[in-house]
Amino acid sequence: MHDFCLTLPWGLFVALAGFAGFAIAGSTKSLVFGGGFGALLIALGVQSLSRWKRGKGAVAQTLASLVVSAALAFVMGKKWLTGGSFVPSGIVFVGGVCMCLFYAQNIATGGNPPRESKED
Repeated sequence: MHDFCLTLPWGLFVALAGFAGFAIAGSTKSLVFGGGFGALLIALGVQSLSRWKRGKGAVAQTLASLVVSAALAFVMGKKWLTGGSFVPSGIVFVGGVCMCLFYAQNIATGGNPPRESKED
């Protein structure tokens, strides 16, 4: 599976979680970090998709997405384990761990599969 297939919705989820944290609890920190990390993930997913369309690899984008997801998992896991609620911190932690595993698997197997050529 291509990294951008999951990076784009994951980035959108993180951004929306940040906006929800702001709307529900008035947390500017949620807005800045959730929105910022979400936007960064979306940008990385768009770059990866663009590179794939041109027949190029996107290991750098996948690795950057892994680092961002690991940071999210670490921060939100710490928050959840120190008494935070499962929503949203636990959910972002679980999502971050799952995405880290996905990115690691993607990199270990050679990155995004090449684009299939159309044969008429």
